[in-house]
Amino acid sequence: MKEAKRLQAARRTHRLRQRGGRVTRVGVAAPEVANEPKADESRRKHRYCYQQQGCYGDVELRKVGDQADVRVAQLRAAGSGSPSCLPTALLSLTRTHTQEVRLDSCAQFSVAGVELRKYGRCLTRDAPVDIVEGFGGGTNRVLGVWRFVGTTQYQQRITIDALLVEGQGDELLIGEDLMVERQVKMDFGSRELKYLDVTGQKVILLFTCHGVSTLLQAGQERRAVVRLAKTVKLATNTRSVVQMKVDAEDGTTGVFLPKPTSKRHLLIAPTVDTVKNGMVSVVVLNVEGRWEKLPAREALGTWIPTDADMEILSLNGELERDRVAKWVAVLKKDDAGPLQDEDKLDIGDMEAADKDLVIALLRQYAGIVEKKPGCPPLAKVNVEHHINTGNTAPIMQRRRRHAVSENLLIDKEVDDMLSNQVIEPGDGAWGFPVVIVRKKAGSVRFCIDY
Repeated sequence: MKEAKRLQAARRTHRLRQRGGRVTRVGVAAPEVANEPKADESRRKHRYCYQQQGCYGDVELRKVGDQADVRVAQLRAAGSGSPSCLPTALLSLTRTHTQEVRLDSCAQFSVAGVELRKYGRCLTRDAPVDIVEGFGGGTNRVLGVWRFVGTTQYQQRITIDALLVEGQGDELLIGEDLMVERQVKMDFGSRELKYLDVTGQKVILLFTCHGVSTLLQAGQERRAVVRLAKTVKLATNTRSVVQMKVDAEDGTTGVFLPKPTSKRHLLIAPTVDTVKNGMVSVVVLNVEGRWEKLPAREALGTWIPTDADMEILSLNGELERDRVAKWVAVLKKDDAGPLQDEDKLDIGDMEAADKDLVIALLRQYAGIVEKKPGCPPLAKVNVEHHINTGNTAPIMQRRRRHAVSENLLIDKEVDDMLSNQVIEPGDGAWGFPVVIVRKKAGSVRFCIDY
């Protein structure tokens, strides 16, 4: 017991030291975040640790004209070069303004253009550096540290403390300072930036990669995670149409495939839909006598875009019972009799009228579904064998040794396969030996040794 208590105390001390050692790169206190109540630390299980990987140059002191020395820092990591395309996310800074945000893991600071100052508020004029190099390819003077609060597509709030610089218009870039502070995880498979806030809730920020589609290999399908746009409450025994967010361009048609879930009373239908405003509509059935709550941002399946050569058929009512009955009546033959063992057919749970239609249809094609001696029904065997020999010279192998009494057995098996149309006569120069394998029950397996 004493050793266990010592181990628990050591772990608690280690967690407190880790929590106390986290500081922001910008160096500005966040009183709003500090005053928020912290959730139970047992819920915050950090299985992923983001560590700063960029190698940044030191802050230099330079003299600009007759003024005092200014602090100059490189924005991007050494050797990273200029970015050709960066992951881009969308944040709503106000009700009428949605801002594109670049995600750059090679930038040591979060930076914003001067035109965005009206969407945030100034925290301090005393920034850690006076000039940054590499934002937009030039040198920009830092005006201070601004705080921006945006709303994600899942109605979650994100706070960004960024250096406000002269020029660069309305550009907003999230650098490694925020990623290290909040231990973010960028999942390029689902195109999501994720982290846990101070209350232990998962924050998800969707982003797009403009240069990824050209890197996909031929034949590789693109899958996107589909999440609920907002919380949905499903009443008992109801059919609901829910809106789900998907990472795809508007106008793209695809197939939604639900993932397996433990909630067996919820039936989610595979759906073909076209993306509109970044969302698709999916039908959900609640077949149990209780209401169910689906939280926002819950992943319910994957979305696969359709190929250009794939034809999507619309529902036109061709499979309605009246039309099917009329179609079967046209196919009816005068000499169509009952099937063999018709009373033993297993066609699943169906209503009596539907079952009569299926049996009437099967009677018209009795030659396909009835089993012939020596081979399974034609409906189950739809295989054609073809061996491409090319320009190879014919091969004639010698016969395997067997008893003379087995010649009659071999002739009988060959005649049976000919009558059942399993094989056909041939007069070529190719020849392969026959192998007779006797089973434990006494029957014979007829094989060809190719």
